[in-house]
Amino acid sequence: MLFWDIYVENQKSFYLYPIVGNQYIRLGDVDQLDDKLKNISIFYNNIQHISDISDFVGFDLRVPPQVIAIKQL
Repeated sequence: MLFWDIYVENQKSFYLYPIVGNQYIRLGDVDQLDDKLKNISIFYNNIQHISDISDFVGFDLRVPPQVIAIKQL
C-alpha cells in the first residue's frame, strides 16, 4: 500500500492518506505499526468483495487488531 501524505497531529496521533481512494487511515501512535499496516491491507483485500470502498471516509487502526471503518453519511 502506498501513501501520498502522512499527517502528524501530535506525537501519538498519525494519519496516512493512501494514493488510491479518498479515505484517511488513523494510526494513532506508531506502536505495533507493522501489525496495523498488515491489518489494513487484509481489510482492503476483503472489503472489495463486500462493499464499495468509496462508501467510507476513513479507517481507524488505533486498537489493533481492529479496523474500524467510518462510513460516509
